[in-house]
Order: sequence, then C-alpha cells, then structure tokens
Amino acid sequence: MTIHTDAGFSTGTYVVTRFLVGTWVDGRYVDGATTTVLIDAAEYPAEETQTEQTQGTESVEQRTLFTDSPLFGARESPAISGQPGVGLKADLVEIEGHQWIVRKVSHYKALSGHYTATVEKLNPGEAT
Repeated sequence: MTIHTDAGFSTGTYVVTRFLVGTWVDGRYVDGATTTVLIDAAEYPAEETQTEQTQGTESVEQRTLFTDSPLFGARESPAISGQPGVGLKADLVEIEGHQWIVRKVSHYKALSGHYTATVEKLNPGEAT
C-alpha cells in the first residue's frame, strides 16, 4: 500500500537530480556525476512555516514531499580509496520549473515505508 497514491493524494511526477560519490585524483576530491530519477509524490506547503526568515538572509520558501521513493539530504560518504569520507550533496527536486534542495528527510517504516522530505527553494544561480 502506498500512502499517497492509494488515497489519491499524489500531486504528480517529479524529477530528482542525485549527486553520485566522486573520486580522489592526485589527493583532490572530484565531484561525482549526476543522475536523474522520476518519483511520484504529494507536495504541500511545509508544516512548520511556508517561509522562514533567517538572520541576514532572504526569506526561504519550503515545501513538504510525501513519497515512497528515498530522497537524500546532504550527508557523509564512506571513505574512498583510503581517503576520508566527503560531504555528498543533497538531492534536488524540480517543482514548477524551479530547483528545490532536500533539507530534511524522515522515513516512516511502520506506516507503509514512506518518506517525508522538507525541500527548500533555491534562487536562480544559487549553489547547492
């Protein structure tokens, strides 16, 4: 049973850009390639607040995604070729033509195994 599609809550199919683990070349880390996957999800305004104002920055728009597909925020990778782990970039989700970065993910194994992800809208040209 899928939590969002069985109840008719799906709001569509979304493109996710995932950053793969890179490699160490001559002592320097080189980012890995990207891959894209399609996920079915239900997208809603974030529960806490739809926008947050952080000190000295612009407002940040957030949304919540409910999906059966795993999404990933920024995380550490395991050691590679004897080199220490590195920070892996968070997944990006395209919503209404804009890129949204995954900031927080919860996995509910007991409730049909779905994921809840908080995503934050990136401004054009903003680095991930």
